Amino acid sequence: ITADHIIIGSSFNVTTSGNITLNGALASMQVDGVLDAGAHTVSVVQGTVSGTGQIIVNQISLAAGAAMTFAGQIDAHTFINNGSAIALAAATSVESSLQLNGGSMAIGSGSGELSLESGTQIVMNGGTVSLSGGVFNAAQAYTVSYQGGSATIGLEASGSGLSGIEVDLSSSGAQLALGGDLVLNGNLDIDQGTLVVGNNSLTVNGMINGDVNGSISTSSGSELHISSSGSGMLGLTFSSSPQVVGTLTFDGSSGATLQLMGDVEVSSSFDHSGGTIDLNGHQLSGTGSGVAD
Repeated sequence: ITADHIIIGSSFNVTTSGNITLNGALASMQVDGVLDAGAHTVSVVQGTVSGTGQIIVNQISLAAGAAMTFAGQIDAHTFINNGSAIALAAATSVESSLQLNGGSMAIGSGSGELSLESGTQIVMNGGTVSLSGGVFNAAQAYTVSYQGGSATIGLEASGSGLSGIEVDLSSSGAQLALGGDLVLNGNLDIDQGTLVVGNNSLTVNGMINGDVNGSISTSSGSELHISSSGSGMLGLTFSSSPQVVGTLTFDGSSGATLQLMGDVEVSSSFDHSGGTIDLNGHQLSGTGSGVAD
């Protein structure tokens, strides 16, 4: 269905038999009742989505020419933003995938809410998400995948249900910077690009898996806390060798091994309370407490 104007009144419950596309500067879809698109998609290339009803859809995608003033309820399996500046006023539930490929999503006040169902993956690929008086509900287990060019970690990684982060940027020279202290109760996979801790604290309660094109960058103001109850190798690859880190702690199970992929200098504090540290031919040194040169 490709249309210029769609109006669903408050007393109507409409079930579609196909996809819906809005593609015109003056195109609009007003939903004050219920739009049940089932397994189909709603694509807004150009046009405006408004109303206060309910939209149930497998996939909704918004391009740069799309506007959304809709303030009802959205239940989507997949939500994709390909460049629109969204002021989210709807109570929005995402069941599987939130793909932010460009543009911005500001969760607004009133009924503005973004809720992630268990198992949802957020893909950050040039877009952003922020609070503007609304609510970010991410208490159930979810993961974040960072793709594309250099970026800064933001609201998307602040939910208590965060259970995994993947760094797979467009090149090994691209950087993903912490925007503040980060606690990850799950695995950290760095496939490509550099994770820059800066003057922040990074806590990983899980495994660290790296690739030859992925690394971590720290400084004297960085804190790196690693704890793993699992078994296996945790590869710690730094962006340079020697790498300076302010605080380094490792508490692993008897089967967990932290393997250094370069020399490390600890400038403030070091603590090793469990697991094995494999120097792998490198040096662990420094002036910090707990470090034996």
